[in-house]
Amino acid sequence: MSGRPPSCPMTAPPPSYPMTARLPPCPTSGSIIGRPPAASRSRLDYGSATHVAGREKNEDFVGMDQTPTGLVAMLADGMGGGADGEVFSKLAVRTALANVRASKSSLAASEKLNRAFAAAIDAVRELKAGSERYKKSGTTLIGAVVEEDADRKVRLSVGNIGDSRAYLVDAQGEIECLTRDHTHYEDLVRQGVPPRRPAPARRPGD
Repeated sequence: MSGRPPSCPMTAPPPSYPMTARLPPCPTSGSIIGRPPAASRSRLDYGSATHVAGREKNEDFVGMDQTPTGLVAMLADGMGGGADGEVFSKLAVRTALANVRASKSSLAASEKLNRAFAAAIDAVRELKAGSERYKKSGTTLIGAVVEEDADRKVRLSVGNIGDSRAYLVDAQGEIECLTRDHTHYEDLVRQGVPPRRPAPARRPGD
């Protein structure tokens, strides 16, 4: 993938919904539960869990960080076909989180995500360039910024690269996919020419 990350998933108007909408509790072990900073007036519960899904090692990595007005979360799925995919998933998430943490609070959430993704792409490419071992390695990246505005409305902004997805589950259990996969298959589907089988995803560093 060349240039900066696609802006379309990040620049669309972020959906808003009441913070009272709660996700079902995750039955998986290893959850991380936290509360929002004191400056936030709404309750925010969050957690994470990953599963190796029959592979020899887990190349997923999840990171979360509280902000003065809410929460930022990042998830990456290291490229399974390459060497040390977990190295790239950790690098992408940690780089993106650090970039958001250093952003000015006045920046729009979509711009925070765009800059964080750009920094993650640069970090992944730099690591790949340093070793032939990493030629086929890479990672997806998906991030979300949840913020409470002055009117006490909670706004969610989401961005992604690759085929890791974000879903919104409302209080009634309705599920909505908020992202589009960045795959050749998805490109052809949008053009009305679906191929016979899905193609590999584009990932940071490709």
